[in-house]
Amino acid sequence: MSIPTAVFLDTSILDSQQYNFQSTAFSTFVPACAKRSLKLLLPDPTEREIKRHMKERTSEALSALEGLRRKVPFLGKWKGLAPQFGSPQLEEFDAQSTATDQWQAFLKQFAVVRLGYQGLDVAKVMQWYDKAEAPFKEGKKRKEFTDAFAIQMLDAYAQKAKIYIAVVSADEDFKLACQRYSALLYFKSLPRLTELLLSDVARVEKLRLAIDANMNLLNEAIADEMQDIEFHHHSQRIEVHGYNGVDVESVDVSIVAVGDDECTIVFDTLQGIYFDMRWEDDTDDGPKVFRRNVKERVELSGTAKVSFVGDEVSEVSLLSFDQKTVALSEGPYGGIWW
Repeated sequence: MSIPTAVFLDTSILDSQQYNFQSTAFSTFVPACAKRSLKLLLPDPTEREIKRHMKERTSEALSALEGLRRKVPFLGKWKGLAPQFGSPQLEEFDAQSTATDQWQAFLKQFAVVRLGYQGLDVAKVMQWYDKAEAPFKEGKKRKEFTDAFAIQMLDAYAQKAKIYIAVVSADEDFKLACQRYSALLYFKSLPRLTELLLSDVARVEKLRLAIDANMNLLNEAIADEMQDIEFHHHSQRIEVHGYNGVDVESVDVSIVAVGDDECTIVFDTLQGIYFDMRWEDDTDDGPKVFRRNVKERVELSGTAKVSFVGDEVSEVSLLSFDQKTVALSEGPYGGIWW
């Protein structure tokens, strides 16, 4: 089982913590990350959004402070309200500098990996936009390019580095987007990820038991995805016209990464599949097409994401096979045909 080795914090998480980097959520999360040596991934569009939000909140705080000074002029000489600088511009500059220092101090606690735009697949992002796929939706969510860029950058980094990434976000659309990627593991809050980082193998075993108890959902997902595999025969004499029956002989599952109410698994399965095979042979009446259902035992492997509600499997949100095409060898009357 693999604990995520990198983490991404969506702007919504920092917003919800009011950018209080000394909060309990942050103060417990930071040492847990250090214990597991997690890298903090920081896509450029996300960092720009974070800095923009901090600047806006700082400006709002200064405006509120100025309004308070006007409301209670009798406290004008109290050092808690008295202006510390000769001009509002200098006061704002100092406040913004303090906010920037707090952000930089927070980042220094991590091994930060900044993600630029080199690996960004803009065409893929625009496909999401055209189809209104998460994080894009109708209305205000239609223009979530910052989140879309971040998701695409994270997936590209995960594939290149061959790692699993914990994606922490209070935004439900991030959860929907992460369901499309086996390497992106969604967490709805910092404490949920902190809990995993501090956990032991007991949780993994609990998830495994839940999967074993609901193996029918995984089998159904495997059966659905099998319809997209291209089956053909080694022998050019035989044409494969689909299949009309399947016996599930075995499914061996390994949990490779754990998220918040979800996990990524890899699996090996042996399927006894009844193929509709057709071939042509010469007869006394000339060439004739023959047809027969032939059972062949097919070994497949793949990756899936499994979601949970409590201790029960709720769905298999993603499943893909390592094989796109499979060559068959079983002959219509037994034995191997080449």
